[in-house]
Amino acid sequence: MNFSYSQASGWKRGDIRIWTRPLSEIPHGWQLCDGTNGTPNLLDRALVGAGRMYQQHEMFGDTFRYPGVNVQPRTLTHQNLPAHNHTFARVWFHESSGGSNVWGISGSSSAPTATSYTGGNVAHNHDATVTPIDTRQPSIGIIFIMKMR
Repeated sequence: MNFSYSQASGWKRGDIRIWTRPLSEIPHGWQLCDGTNGTPNLLDRALVGAGRMYQQHEMFGDTFRYPGVNVQPRTLTHQNLPAHNHTFARVWFHESSGGSNVWGISGSSSAPTATSYTGGNVAHNHDATVTPIDTRQPSIGIIFIMKMR
C-alpha cells in the first residue's frame, strides 16, 4: 500500500500516532517509537495524559506482577513455644469437725507453686503456594510511530 503523509495532510515532524498495521508497512519518514533515533520508547507502555499528577515525558509504573501467597496452616507443638511455666498460689482446704469447711491460701506448704518449664524455642516454618495475579486492565497491544521528516 502506498501511504502518503505530508505536511499538507496535517502530520508534522515529531507527531506520534497509533499504528495498527504490520511493522513492515510503516510509511517512509515515520519511525517506530522504540527509544531509538530520537523517538520516545513506548514499547510495553500505556499512555497517560500529563498534567497535575504526571509531567510530560515522565516514565512511571513497573512491569512486575505481584503474586498472591496462600500460607498453609501449621500445628505447633510445645517444642515450638517459647520456654515458659505457669505459676499458681498454694491453696489448702481444711474440714473442721464443727461442720464448717475452710479454704485458705498458705505460704507455709511445701507444695510447688509453678509447673515445670516447657517449650523448646524451636523454629517452625509454613508451606506456601504462590499464585500469579494479573492486575492489568483488558488491553490490546498496538504500536506507536513518530513522524521523522
